Amino acid sequence: MLQPWGGSYQSCACGTLVSNAAPESVTLYGSDYWFGHQTGQLGHPDLRERARVDLPERCAYWLKTLLEYQLPPARVLEIGSGHGGFVSLLRMAGYDATGLEVDSEVAALSREMFGIPVLAGTLESQELPAGSLDAVVLMDVLEHLPRPAETLSHCMRLLRPDGLLLVQTPCFDPGRSHAELGQASDPFLRMLLPESHLYLFSRQSVQRLLNSLGMTESAFEQPLFPQHDMFVAASTVPLSKTEPSRRDASLLATCAGRHAAALLDAVELLAATERRLAECEADRAARLSLIQRQHSELQRLMRPLWRRITGG
Repeated sequence: MLQPWGGSYQSCACGTLVSNAAPESVTLYGSDYWFGHQTGQLGHPDLRERARVDLPERCAYWLKTLLEYQLPPARVLEIGSGHGGFVSLLRMAGYDATGLEVDSEVAALSREMFGIPVLAGTLESQELPAGSLDAVVLMDVLEHLPRPAETLSHCMRLLRPDGLLLVQTPCFDPGRSHAELGQASDPFLRMLLPESHLYLFSRQSVQRLLNSLGMTESAFEQPLFPQHDMFVAASTVPLSKTEPSRRDASLLATCAGRHAAALLDAVELLAATERRLAECEADRAARLSLIQRQHSELQRLMRPLWRRITGG
């Protein structure tokens, strides 16, 4: 049963926010969405600019996680592939990867930009054999689906019995009200886009959804943007992670794979540098705080002496 929650959303007892917008009223994500709504209304870069930004950030992060669960060669479908950068990177790493976009213009644009295979239309309209995929990935897509359970059920039919589902989506905390989020200026408020984010799941509700479809094994990974996202891997069989040596051997077996490995190395080096800078900044702040406390204490101790000297 749904209850009013705020921000044009209702809350479900399962821990999901449901948009008041009717799913049938939602516009397909075509060129107007990427080159009008995203740029004009949300202030984001357009699809071409996003490709350059996403490749060394989002795409590399997603590739690193997929490699931990499923090594190439493997057949991978990315639903909602957008500019196609992630599909391109997957293919560079050795995967037999294909994208899917509901809009034919966007699909054509990503084919032009990256020279990759991209299907156009809904997932249900594709003639893909059952059990033909090793992995299906949905990055920032689940929240947009008008019928998420049906789409994920179709993903299940396309996956092999031991196939992998990899999902990034906003993470709703059902323990916090709309008013509490507003008072804290919580970053999750940016996810409240009722015309496009139709369902905002919590960890509990997305796990319940996956379990209901037979994906009883799941692992929540650290998302790239933990302030408002979650990142989950799911399967019907127990999940196990690949040894780094096997991952490296797989990537270094091909020329293109070496390029992918070098990108991951560069991203990891940058992340390590950022962590070190954060540690240095924390140390600097701690030292400054100590100096300020010592200065205050010294002033307190010197006041009696100064009064005797000045006769004050």
